[in-house]
Amino acid sequence: MNHKLYGVITGDITHSSLLSKSERRKLPAALTSYYSLLRKYFKDSLKTPIDLFSGDRWQILVYGPSKALHIALALKMLLKSGMKCKSIDSRISIAVGSIDFINKNKISKSDGEAFRVSGRQLDEMNGLLAISLKGPVQLEGIEIITGLIDFILSKITPKQALALFGALTGMNQSAIAQLWKPRVSQQSISLHLKNSGWYAVLKTLVYIENKLKHL
Repeated sequence: MNHKLYGVITGDITHSSLLSKSERRKLPAALTSYYSLLRKYFKDSLKTPIDLFSGDRWQILVYGPSKALHIALALKMLLKSGMKCKSIDSRISIAVGSIDFINKNKISKSDGEAFRVSGRQLDEMNGLLAISLKGPVQLEGIEIITGLIDFILSKITPKQALALFGALTGMNQSAIAQLWKPRVSQQSISLHLKNSGWYAVLKTLVYIENKLKHL
């Protein structure tokens, strides 16, 4: 048994049944493309392919759990940005814990505490974001914290989501502006970040990441 702690992120697309056949066909390629983009920025944490299953579910294994929330939110922002397909949202369940074995070709075929908790939590959660910690250090108020992040991010626009994705991956505002075709001004990016609640989210992310580093 492997006692090292990992992050397992399991998600599903909200209201996927309302998507057209054409839009549903685009989902696997869009998710794969988004994940490939994430691996450029989180290469030390993402060492296995994203797993797509059951039509609208996906799962990611994070090596070193401190970046799990960053990665989950960055993918959520890409989905909401509509960059590769229609702007959509995803429920996200993050579990930090041990694993028993990893199937590197099909992550959903892996097993262990973090995998079981992540999947079960997704089935039981009411909101769009949840985190479960199963290490020796617990984070008091984690449900309240994730609930507030969920509330803030539920109200953002696709343009704000794209700006947030850039911020989550560490880009400065000038680099984020280049994500638009044609490029937008740095002032526009600053406004998108301010109106999206990014600076409040950032403080929360730093707090959670620092706590997870001590698990």
